[in-house]
Amino acid sequence: MSRRWRLVALGMATCSLLPLAACGKPDESVARELRLALDRTERLSREFVYEEVADDRNVAVRGVIDDDFRFKARVDVNGQPALEETVSDDAVANRLLQPALLPLFQAPSSLAVASVSADRAVDALSSGHWVLDKAGAPPLVNRSGDRLNLGADPVHDSLTVFGYVENAMRLTRVRKYDKFDLEYRPAEDPFPRPTKESGVTRYDFVRARVPRPSDAAGGNQVVPGITSFRKMAVYVKDGLVIDIREDVDVVSRLRDLSKNYNIDLNRPGLTDQEAVKIAVDAINAVLRGQGNEPIRVRKMRLQFRNVGAEASVALPTDGVIEADLSVLRGRGRSASLVSNGSGDSGGSGSSGSATTTTPSG
Repeated sequence: MSRRWRLVALGMATCSLLPLAACGKPDESVARELRLALDRTERLSREFVYEEVADDRNVAVRGVIDDDFRFKARVDVNGQPALEETVSDDAVANRLLQPALLPLFQAPSSLAVASVSADRAVDALSSGHWVLDKAGAPPLVNRSGDRLNLGADPVHDSLTVFGYVENAMRLTRVRKYDKFDLEYRPAEDPFPRPTKESGVTRYDFVRARVPRPSDAAGGNQVVPGITSFRKMAVYVKDGLVIDIREDVDVVSRLRDLSKNYNIDLNRPGLTDQEAVKIAVDAINAVLRGQGNEPIRVRKMRLQFRNVGAEASVALPTDGVIEADLSVLRGRGRSASLVSNGSGDSGGSGSSGSATTTTPSG
């Protein structure tokens, strides 16, 4: 049975950890325009390039999406080809281009399946062969029992940016770029500014202020959420999304963090990088304790090309070894069964009734 899942991370977010300003009513007409563009683009075939810089690592995913259940992608790590993947219906095929990078994509030992087939997959991947799992395609939702935090799977991250943007829209105001807007701060804007002649509309996500401990409500300790640091812009042309950018900027908020929480993050000898690590580690310790996704300091860009053009995705046929790809995070029979909410070994990769985990922003 084919799994007609949508290429979007499902989930609702709450405002419980965010400053009150972040939960204000957005400009509905602007938000509606952007949602229409996102939905229109998501329904069409397209080529994409996804780039993320985080944790001193540069990851790029280049791929083609034919429709909701056929795509192919290649992952590069620090400029070097690392992994190829092709998905068609329930089937997934992977090829490791650098055997030394297997641990980067490997499933946690608690989720990996111990079997002869899984061992065969490891051997084949380590020798550079294509490995095909006919029932192991990754379900693109956060799975019950295997929460995919941002950064855990670059292919998953690249394919679920639409859902990521939708979630961000629920948490903050969205407005059109306007250099004459009284709230606009050009010195704090890291993104390209479109001209009228370009025909491009830029939608900006408004950063929330850094909360104060006195903002606490419901007994939870208040710490800044992602909306206090996220800078995001979505570029639309001819009704289609062409570019999405994000900069999780903690450096520019170090002064506010020091002031609001009475901690010295600006002392002599402390670099910005060291101060950011101290602040983010402390914030994430609270977020994890409250069951929320930690903040990931990163820069991200997703570009689309040839939107709506004919695309073809086919599984590899030469030198392919069939095996259980549960050795890779979020793939293989075990991932399919969890997505199904099924425990019997006769299940396929159909989407079923997966439990969705809600990120904090």
